[in-house]
This record gives sequence, C-alpha cells and structure tokens, in this order.
Amino acid sequence: MSGVAALRRATAPRRPPRLDVRSWAVVLLAVALAAGAGCRREKPEAEQPSAPAPAPKVPALTSEGTRQVVVGLTGRDFQMDGTMSPGPVRFVIRNVGGHRHSFAVEGNGDSFRLPAPIEPGDSGTLDADLRPGSYRVFCPISGHGELPRQLVITPRAG
Repeated sequence: MSGVAALRRATAPRRPPRLDVRSWAVVLLAVALAAGAGCRREKPEAEQPSAPAPAPKVPALTSEGTRQVVVGLTGRDFQMDGTMSPGPVRFVIRNVGGHRHSFAVEGNGDSFRLPAPIEPGDSGTLDADLRPGSYRVFCPISGHGELPRQLVITPRAG
C-alpha cells in the first residue's frame, strides 16, 4: 500500500458501527426513561398537601355553659367528632387546608352556616342549637369536593 493510500485511510472519517435491533431497543428504552424522569414535576410548595396544623386549644365549655367542638377543615374532610349530645354548641372551626373553606350544618329542618368563608390558617365560630337526629356537615362553597360528613345527635352521647 502506498504511503498516500495509508494516509488517506488513517485520516478518513470512520463510520460509526451499525446497531442491531437489540442495541436500538436499549437506546430507545434509555431515551424514554430519561424523558419520563424529566417529566415528573414536583408540585409547587403551595399545592403540596401538608400535615394538618394542630387544632386550636379551646375550653370544653364557654363562659355561658355552651359546649365547644373543635373542627379542622383540611380540604379533604372535616376533623371532628361524629356524635354528640343535643343542645347549644359552639363550633370552633379552623381552616388547616391550603384554600378558602366554609362550614355548614343542616338537618332536622335546621340550617347553620358560617357568615363568610375562612382563609387558610384562620378560624371562625358557629353557634347552633342541635336537636336529636342526623345532620349533614359540609363546605357550602361551590365546587368544593369534601365529602359531606354525618353528624348524629343522640341524648346518650357526650
């Protein structure tokens, strides 16, 4: 072989080796996994569900002798007892979720609602005089998906 031919062969660009079907499959799988890993997006700090804040400390009775029930609004459910005795009650409601919520109790022909929604981290109170029977507890803000909760008022509870 002449020196020119050897020089040409040494300096000529080399073709990359051809990939067989198995090699292409491995390459495509690696690309797909890398793309999928890059698509996972963490929710922004404000959207991530956080552990509910502890319920506010309140005495069991008001100075007037009204029973107080602490309620936590989480955005998914209501943190509260599901059974209580009849009579006057003050619901002390704290919004421990990340969005504005409200609170309502309906049943036995009665309806009790907060006058205005509660912002995240804020609290409100709702006074009610509950008779024996079943009540529905819910967030009356349109579009809120909390499942209504049943509240049973029985003479023997308390």
